[in-house]
Amino acid sequence: RPDGMSVVGIAREISALLETKYFSPIINKKLNINTIKSDKICERVIDKNCIYTVSFIEHVNGNFQSPKWIKDRLEKSDIKSINYLVDVTNYILLEQGQPLHAFDRDKLSQLIGRDVLPSDFGVRKANKTEKLLALDGNEYSLNNNITIITCSDMPVAIAGIIGGLETSVTSSTKAICLEAAVFNPSYIRKASKEIGIRTESSSRFEKGISFRNTFYSINRFLTILSESFHNLKHITYS
Repeated sequence: RPDGMSVVGIAREISALLETKYFSPIINKKLNINTIKSDKICERVIDKNCIYTVSFIEHVNGNFQSPKWIKDRLEKSDIKSINYLVDVTNYILLEQGQPLHAFDRDKLSQLIGRDVLPSDFGVRKANKTEKLLALDGNEYSLNNNITIITCSDMPVAIAGIIGGLETSVTSSTKAICLEAAVFNPSYIRKASKEIGIRTESSSRFEKGISFRNTFYSINRFLTILSESFHNLKHITYS
């Protein structure tokens, strides 16, 4: 069960069993959501029970170190601390069960040769001529069994599994594009098997998480970030 792979999922289950009140983690950011229509989203991968969102978030600092409480909780879950931005995505994964992925917005802009727009993001099947250098340092040869995230039709991540190294968040990151999605589970299982890796994200997506928690998870991410970045600017597109 996917709800058994998060702290809030287990808390809800215990609350129901013991008939006690469940308290949600605190959120205090108002989420600005714009709906965009895109012909770049594969309807088989993002079906009626799925969702794809990208949040443009400015005034962050990739060189900022995570507070001890986040590092400790990640370490106890056997997840290595990278930097604050990445660590908070992993924290939300553990707490909410919603995988998130942060792209460096400026690197995306350099990749496509202009300022990146929400409409540049797409979800489609890869073709056999494409490759992706991933965060684990391995270059993966892609094919039609693998679903990818694209920016201006260029591969930037293997959907639901692993991001690309060229657009990753580093110490120089000043702005991010935060992906929060729910994919068709069968496509994630197929891609994971095809490339031979299983990640914390894919293990949740392939079980079928609920899209009803996606916006809450984005809001929770922003709430935590705002504790350190007080001039945070953000807008979410779905």
